[in-house]
Amino acid sequence: MAITVTANLLNIFLNYLWIFGKAGFPAMGLMGAGYATLTARTMMPLLFIWVYFKFDFFGFYRSHISKTRFSWSKSLRLMWLGIPIGGQHFVEVLAFSLGSIMMGWLGASALAAHQIVLSFASFTFMVAQGIAAATTVKVSQFVGQDRKEALRATTFASLHLVLAFMGTSAILFVLFRNALPALFIESEEVIAIASGLMLVAGAFQLFDGLQVTMLAALRGLEDVTLPFGMLLVAYFILALPAGWFFAFVLNFGPRGIWYGYLLGLFSISLFLLLRFRWMTKDN
Repeated sequence: MAITVTANLLNIFLNYLWIFGKAGFPAMGLMGAGYATLTARTMMPLLFIWVYFKFDFFGFYRSHISKTRFSWSKSLRLMWLGIPIGGQHFVEVLAFSLGSIMMGWLGASALAAHQIVLSFASFTFMVAQGIAAATTVKVSQFVGQDRKEALRATTFASLHLVLAFMGTSAILFVLFRNALPALFIESEEVIAIASGLMLVAGAFQLFDGLQVTMLAALRGLEDVTLPFGMLLVAYFILALPAGWFFAFVLNFGPRGIWYGYLLGLFSISLFLLLRFRWMTKDN
């Protein structure tokens, strides 16, 4: 975390220097931003490598490097476990990107409002995703210890934390649906559209938190393939087609696309919860 935060602060600082030409540097504009990102991203793995070889915490692992052997079977197992996990992230990012394209069909103001509200939704999602990542770690530990009750308790404790935070976020989204978009832009048209989208975003906060927590718990159980398939169904069979139908056939406009997201998140969160309960039930 410290390395990641440091690299991002360096990125911001170098952006300031190289985009605008400060401290004697030439003003490089967009290329300056690219060079800043390249520098920060190069620094990150170098610092990770330095930490690995410098810190005593990794001494045990360094001492066993010479004893390690490459294993095709273990590598393939990791690959078949990792590909569906990567696919889960890809599906979510692609679905929201395609939604942005559809939003662009409704005009520049709709797209601007969409991006503003998506920024708030992404911010709250990051908090939920952080708790979810910790859930994966704890669940996998309890799986190795064969402690099913502790596994369930940890998962539902995480879920309570996430739902409490996302529920609070939903209330804030609704109460400040006009004030929050105004932080980004002065256009009354964009703020009015964003205000309506904030209501829908508030409605799906709980479902978004539920789905990311359950996905994380299932990853700890190494159950990733079926959830990946259900994400495909939820987003590409339900959310996006429904969003298009609501927006362009029923003429709900920008809200219609977000209604599609709400439907997709509701369906996938319910499925993942049922899947987790089935995976951890007593035989």
